[in-house]
Amino acid sequence: MKTTCHFLCSVLLLTSVLEAAEETSTPKLSMSNLSGVPTPLEEYGLSIGDITVTRVINPLGQLKQNSPIMLAQRIRTITNPWAELTPGTAIIVAGKKAVIRQIQPDTAPQDRSDNLKIVITAEEIASAKTMRLEWHQKIHNLNSPETVEARKQTVTHVKENLRLGSHLILNNDRVVVTERIFTYAPDSTSDRDLELSIKYQSLSSGEGTLLGQPSTSKVVTDPAWKLRGRDGSTLANDTAQLITWTLNNRDGDEGDIPHISVLHRSRGRVSDLQLENQRQVTAVAKFEQAGHAYTHIFKWAQITDDKGRSLWRMAPGTGEYVEIFRINDTNIDFKVTPKALLAANRKNAALLQRKNKRDVNTNPLTPGNVDADSLEKQIEALSDIMKSDASKAIKLGAKRQAVIYL
Repeated sequence: MKTTCHFLCSVLLLTSVLEAAEETSTPKLSMSNLSGVPTPLEEYGLSIGDITVTRVINPLGQLKQNSPIMLAQRIRTITNPWAELTPGTAIIVAGKKAVIRQIQPDTAPQDRSDNLKIVITAEEIASAKTMRLEWHQKIHNLNSPETVEARKQTVTHVKENLRLGSHLILNNDRVVVTERIFTYAPDSTSDRDLELSIKYQSLSSGEGTLLGQPSTSKVVTDPAWKLRGRDGSTLANDTAQLITWTLNNRDGDEGDIPHISVLHRSRGRVSDLQLENQRQVTAVAKFEQAGHAYTHIFKWAQITDDKGRSLWRMAPGTGEYVEIFRINDTNIDFKVTPKALLAANRKNAALLQRKNKRDVNTNPLTPGNVDADSLEKQIEALSDIMKSDASKAIKLGAKRQAVIYL
C-alpha cells in the first residue's frame, strides 16, 4: 500500500494535470487505425467521435452545399449485407457488442442465385468469444399475377422494405437501388395515387431507372406493380423481384435467433440544401459505399416546444434510427480494421472498469469502502483519460469525479 504522503502527492499531480488540460485547446486525435466515429466506445462512456464530428441540430446553421457529413444508423433489418455487414462494423447481439471480422461470400452474385445465404463471423468485445451468424435470402415477386388481396400485401411489403441499398432482380440481373422516391398525389395517401421512382446500378452492367405504380385492376392475371423503364416500356410479368434477408441461426442453432442492431456509419457530402418554406428544410446528400453512389434525401421541420424554444426535427420516414453529423476535420480517414476496433474498446473497457484486489464496486468509490491503494488506482485511471484523446466534455467529467474522490 502506498503511503499517505505518496498518495497526496499523486492527487496534487493529478489536479495540476486536470487544470492544465482544461486550459489547452482541443486535443489532437491520433487516427492511425481508429474510425473517428462514436461507436461502440459509448458503451464505456468515451467518444473519440465528438472531436471530429458534430451532431446536426440546425441544418440551416450547420450545413451548406458540399458540406461533408456522416450518416449514423442503427439498422435492425438487413437490406444489403455487403454494405451493412462489412468487416470492422460494430453490432449489438442480444445486448452484447461485437465486431464483424468476416463476411462470406465477400461479394454479391450478379444474378438471382436461389438459396443464397451469407455467414458473418463476429467477435464479442467483452469476452472475445467468436460467433457465427447466418442470414438467408428471400425473393419477393413484384410483378407476378396475383389476387387483389395478395397485390395489396406486395405493395405494402415494397413500401416497408424497399430501401437504399436493396437488391432487385430485373430479368435475372441483380441491381442495387441507389435512389428511391415514393410520392403521392396532393392530399392523398392512397396506394392508387402512389408513384415509385428508382435509380439503380447493375452488378454486371450499367445504371438504370425503374418507375412504377400499384395496380388498381381486379383482373387476377394482373401484377401488383406496373413497372416500366426510363423509355416507358413496360416490364413483362415475373421479371422483377425484391430481395430481403432473414436471420436464420446463430452458431448453427436455428432456435437461437438473437435481436441484432448494426451500428452503421457512412460518409458523404451535401449536394443540395433547400429552404422549402420558413419551417422546412430539405437536404440531398450523396454517399459512396462499396462501389455504389447512394442518394439520400433528409427533411427537417422546425417546431416550437412548450417552452417557446425553436427546434429542428428530422421528418419521419427517413428510415431506421438515423442521425446526421457534420464532419469537422475532412483529413480524418473514416476507416477501421476489426483488430483496431476491438483493441480500442477493450483498452477503454479496462480503463473504466478497473477494480481493486477485493473486487469492490468502484462506481462510486468512497474512502469508506476502499483503501487508499484502490482509490489511487481509480484516480490513475481518470488521469489516463485526461491524457487520452477524449473530448473536453469527457475530461471535465473525469475531473469532477476526481474531485469527488478527493
